[in-house]
Amino acid sequence: IVIGTLIGIGYFLLIIPGLILTFMWMFAPCIQGDRPDLGFVEAMKVSSRTTKGKWLKLLVLIIALALLNLLGALLLGLGLLVTIPVTHVALYTAYAQCKNS
Repeated sequence: IVIGTLIGIGYFLLIIPGLILTFMWMFAPCIQGDRPDLGFVEAMKVSSRTTKGKWLKLLVLIIALALLNLLGALLLGLGLLVTIPVTHVALYTAYAQCKNS
């Protein structure tokens, strides 16, 4: 909730800071699932370090997932029952790959 609120404030202030915060903190929920001993502030710091230098690949991933979810929403929302879990799996897979590189 806190991360979403901070990203929302970034989008409210200007689109670019919101995008930067999205890329920096996109793996914070994955990190908290992977390392439950970390608090959300520490998870945000680890997420920022994990995503550093990978923004172009992550941008392509986010655009692809957004389009996939848009297609799911076009099917009267029923497609989201499939596309949202696929999105989560894709994000956790991207986190695992970024963590190992």
